[in-house]
Amino acid sequence: MQTPGPALASVKSRLMALLVDLAAVILLKFLVSLVLESIAGQPFRDPPPLAPFLVLYIGYFAFCMLPPDRNTLGERLNAIAAVTIRGEPLSLPGSIIRAVLVSFLWAGWMLMDTSPPRGIPVSVIVALGIFTTLAFCWGVADVISLLVTPSHRTLTDRVLRTVVVNIPPLQPHRAPAGPMYSATDAELGVIPQPPKLRK
Repeated sequence: MQTPGPALASVKSRLMALLVDLAAVILLKFLVSLVLESIAGQPFRDPPPLAPFLVLYIGYFAFCMLPPDRNTLGERLNAIAAVTIRGEPLSLPGSIIRAVLVSFLWAGWMLMDTSPPRGIPVSVIVALGIFTTLAFCWGVADVISLLVTPSHRTLTDRVLRTVVVNIPPLQPHRAPAGPMYSATDAELGVIPQPPKLRK
């Protein structure tokens, strides 16, 4: 008899995981902005520079891909994980690609709220603008697909052929119901019983 696999993650848990990751990135972005403003000695009037936030973005998802979980912070806190449609864990390359695709929603927002370095060619700025728009649209399509499709699989799930499941809770160790010894046990053998006295 085949043991049933873990249940698919609910829409609520997946949205909560997305919000946790979004909150984590916003918090880190806010802290980095404070550090950069303290170094500059004045608040930014224009959008903050792009480079520090790209490093922040890459660092956050590099941390998420550390073994053994290879899931984002939001997924870990909500006890869900992405697996292949066969129920196998994702490989490291697959986990990295999935993290990048899943993060497109707030990656687009982050790029919209930063400014590219001065002096870069116009073609690079145009390419960044196109990438930002596509990334944001991909993220929105992921959320819409999660909410409206019967299988609740996102666009990223379909491209990578993955599903998101609940992580089973750890089973506590259970002690045996009764003692594992008898009254006649002894370290070197059975204890001889004294003869019964006749009345």
